[in-house]
Amino acid sequence: MDKYVHLCNRSVQQHSKDYKAVDEEEGGAGVGNMMSSADLEKVLREQGRGDVWQQSTLPAIKQIVTWTLQSAQGLVGSRKSSFELFGFDMVLDEQLNPWLLEVNLSPDLSHSSKAKSELLGGMVPSLMEM
Repeated sequence: MDKYVHLCNRSVQQHSKDYKAVDEEEGGAGVGNMMSSADLEKVLREQGRGDVWQQSTLPAIKQIVTWTLQSAQGLVGSRKSSFELFGFDMVLDEQLNPWLLEVNLSPDLSHSSKAKSELLGGMVPSLMEM
């Protein structure tokens, strides 16, 4: 049995002999275990499904995030002079429908791949500005 087959967490997957982040593969987008949304859009355009991300997948992801936060609104406490960053792990099925896997209260902010470095490079400064 492949103990990595259902695990989407990079911190766990990286220990599999088959793990490769997208930027570690020749050819870039479309291979590996992690890619940016821009790379995904590029792959979808190459497959003739370029509008799917903006028109259905991304709005569905935003709706899932909203519903998830609303469902826990009364359960998550707050502390003065602080904030919490949530990490939403999702997987896309073959029709590009997003499925929520988990929400992390303290997501990994290491620069473990090119895709993650690009995401964090924009997100962290924006977060600090807020």
